[in-house]
This record gives sequence, C-alpha cells and structure tokens, in this order.
Amino acid sequence: MKSKFRLFAFTLTTLLIFNTFNVFALSEVCTTPNLVLNFKNESSLPKNFRKSNDNLKSTNLNLKGLDSLNISGSSQFTEDSLPLIRKSIIADKNLTIIDLRQESHGFVNGNAVSWMCEHNNANKGLSIEQVLVKEANELATIQLNTLLKFFNALELKVTSVTSEKDLTENTDISYLRVPVTDGELPTNEIVDYFVDFAKSNPKNSWLHFHCKEGIGRTTLFMMMYDMMKNSKDVHLQDIIQRQVLLAGPDIEKDYEKYSTNRLSFLNNFYNYTKQNSPNYEVTWSEWLSKNTPNAPSKLAS
Repeated sequence: MKSKFRLFAFTLTTLLIFNTFNVFALSEVCTTPNLVLNFKNESSLPKNFRKSNDNLKSTNLNLKGLDSLNISGSSQFTEDSLPLIRKSIIADKNLTIIDLRQESHGFVNGNAVSWMCEHNNANKGLSIEQVLVKEANELATIQLNTLLKFFNALELKVTSVTSEKDLTENTDISYLRVPVTDGELPTNEIVDYFVDFAKSNPKNSWLHFHCKEGIGRTTLFMMMYDMMKNSKDVHLQDIIQRQVLLAGPDIEKDYEKYSTNRLSFLNNFYNYTKQNSPNYEVTWSEWLSKNTPNAPSKLAS
C-alpha cells in the first residue's frame, strides 16, 4: 500500500512539475538580440555544478548505473572556471563539453557573453552549421582594444575574444555543439544527432553538459543520457528524480515552468531507449514516426 502511495505521489508531483504552460514555445523569434554579460570570469566552479557520482543521501531511489555514468552539468562556465571542471572529474577520463546553447555566445576577456533577447530564441530554426557561422560572424564584430558596451553591464576594454569551441579545444578538451532553443524541446534532428554521438561514446570519457543556467536543457540531456545507458535496469521515475536531486532544489523549482510536452517527450524517449539500447540502430526519428506515441496518462515503468 505504501509503495503504491509513493508511486502515486511521485507521479502527481511530476505532472505538476511539467504541467505549467510553456510561454517560450509560442513566442516570436527575436531578430534583434542584445549583447549581454552572462557571467564574470572567476576562478570558481560554475553555478549548478553537479556530477553523476556525487553522493545522494537519504533516498530510496534506484541508483544503479548512476555513479559510473561519467557525466556532469552546470551553467555556462568562464575561461577561468573551465580548468576547475576538468580538475573536478576523474583524472583519467577524456572530457567532452556538450554545449546545449543555441543562442550565439562566447568569451570576452574570459567573461561569458551572449546575444540575448526576452525569450532567448534568436537562433531558433537554424541548423548546427548555421548557428556556428552566425555566432562566428557576431564574435568577429567585437574588435580588440576597443570599449565594448554590454546591454546589462558597464563597458570594458576588449583584450580577447574567443568562441567556446576554440577555448575548449585549445585546452585539449573535446567540444560538441548540440543546439537547443532555450525553454523548448530539442528537435528530432538534434535528438538523432545526440544519440548517434552518445551511443558510441567510449568508456574512458566524461561528458559535461551545460546551457546558460545549467537548469532546463542541461538537466533534460543528463536525463536522456542516463536513459540511454540505464533504462533497461532503472524505471523512468527514478531516472528523472535522481537527476533532479543531483541538480538541487533550485532546479526542481524551475521545472514548474515546463509544459506537459516535456513529460511526454521523456516518457517517449525512455521507451525508445528501452527498446533500442545499446546499439540504437533505429534512430529516434524513425522510431517516433512508426510508434506515433501520445502524451502519457502516467509515467512509464
């Protein structure tokens, strides 16, 4: 009886978390974003940093496979915080940064900057290649030795301008751009792209996921990767809740803004991974077109 009550309570809580209307999805694409300072360059771990092998205390969740998942997540890092991420993971693992930001961004004097508008969707609808080209062009407009005025901060004299790809690869860290519109679900093409990468990810690797705040997109993809590796042994509700617990209470509160389509997506992606792991010979798009799953009335188990 208690077990059934706990499952009901979890399902109800999760539905409430995912049930609020997603205003981002219906907003118009911004055409005139402003250059903003996201995070000042400081020698400290980025906000919302967590690792899959962190100790989760006082939980009755199934934690199978979590401590060996070799992933972490956070908000956008800066030039000086990137080495601290590297230092925080297992020493013998090859690190790959999974950059989930679709919005154009980079680093000025080591500070994290981006082109942003009200709904942070200026690059919505662009392919990966188009995002990278647009971002490179925007970064190229920032001239060295000039005074740069940010929309949300005082001006500074520019001494360096760097893309995230260049910053990471210049420190022997691999980089993968998986662009997702802020506040929305990844497109089927992006899911296919990520699954194709993740299915052949070597065992001696470590993936670090980040978006702007390390909340929505980061937590979603950490859940997806957890499902790809562990869905045959761990129920969906355990995977969702253990990733939320890793992220902390601020992330759990933030999930209240997401709509039911995110819960439906997770339910469907879980079923996809359970049926197709570990080889994933069928793509997500192919599976989705054949199964045409609908929003669930309850979480899969």
